[in-house]
Amino acid sequence: MAADFEMKHLPVVEIKAGQAEEGFVYSNLDQGVKYFEVMLLHPPWQTKLFDFVIEIPGLKTDYQQVDFEALDAAGVTGLDIVSLGRELEVLPCCVLGPDGKKPPAIRLTLL
Repeated sequence: MAADFEMKHLPVVEIKAGQAEEGFVYSNLDQGVKYFEVMLLHPPWQTKLFDFVIEIPGLKTDYQQVDFEALDAAGVTGLDIVSLGRELEVLPCCVLGPDGKKPPAIRLTLL
C-alpha cells in the first residue's frame, strides 16, 4: 500500500503560470468540513499560504441546520478586556453536580 501512495502522491514540482498538475491528497477523516492549506513558493523562496475549507458532500451536520439569525442574543454582552476580567472574577470557580458536590471540572475561557 505504501508503494501505491508513493506512486500517486503529488511531488514538489515547479508549476509555471498557465500550467496544471494533478495528483492525490490523502488526509484524515473530518466530519462536516475539510480544512487544508496550500503553500506557494517562488524565487527567492518567498511563500504565500492559502487556507481552504470545503464542505464534505452528503454529510448533514447539526450546525448546518441551525438558524443562527433566529437565536436570542439578549444574553450576549460585548465587553472590553478589563470588563471581561471583572466579570470572570465574580463567576464561581466551578459548578455543583446533581448530588450537590463539586465534580472534577476544568474552567475554560475562550476569547
